[in-house]
Amino acid sequence: QARGLEEREQRHLERSIADDTEAVKLKPDYDLALANWGRLLLTENKPAEALEKLDRALAINRNRPGEKPFNATTEKALIDRGRALIDMKRYQEAKSAFDHALTVFPPAFHAQIGISHAFLAQIALAQKNPAQAMREYDLAVAAAPKNPVLYRDRAKLLTQQGSLAKA
Repeated sequence: QARGLEEREQRHLERSIADDTEAVKLKPDYDLALANWGRLLLTENKPAEALEKLDRALAINRNRPGEKPFNATTEKALIDRGRALIDMKRYQEAKSAFDHALTVFPPAFHAQIGISHAFLAQIALAQKNPAQAMREYDLAVAAAPKNPVLYRDRAKLLTQQGSLAKA
């Protein structure tokens, strides 16, 4: 039964990618379809292909006359772009991507700000800087205090550092 569910999920993913592909063929500057296509490619562990789609979506969005710096495309694409760069182990570029995202997200977007800080924590850990990772997790929890994953990830780091009392 689990295998059947996996096969069905794979078929849905393939159909979603096909639909986004068709949408972009019909309208090459359809930034939302490109951003979604990039996200789907990330779920397929294809970060380089995802990055290309996400960068195209952001470029189209950025160059559209009268477009605000933050909208539905940038909300998802900025975070996904950083994720793709992390998956490719391009940590400095990923850090720059999340730092930029934090300047674009409105203060009321607590979840996106928290997630961005959590990814910055992951980058710090990959670069063997647990002190910076802890600062980022603290910022993540402060920004999105209702996200239980952020608490769990911070607790995991505290445990790894031997700070069981704080975890």
